[in-house]
Amino acid sequence: MSPRTRAAVQLTVDGRQVTAREGETVLDVARREGIDIPADDNVVAKYPIAQLAGAPNGDGAKSFKEFVLSGEGQQILTGYGFGTP
Repeated sequence: MSPRTRAAVQLTVDGRQVTAREGETVLDVARREGIDIPADDNVVAKYPIAQLAGAPNGDGAKSFKEFVLSGEGQQILTGYGFGTP
């Protein structure tokens, strides 16, 4: 399997064995399977990104941050289940 190929994943949600299909989040699977996840339990994770002052490779850090925040970077993250609230 190549690094870009995704396989189905077996997981347990609310005591039920379910299969996550390519591109699905756990929330997607729960909704598809009719498993209710209360809004208070459905926490949106935040992943801040910053360039550290004095980093040994400041130019690389700046380039990485700019790429992650670019349209292409956001598209890649979305493909792996990360999204914006």
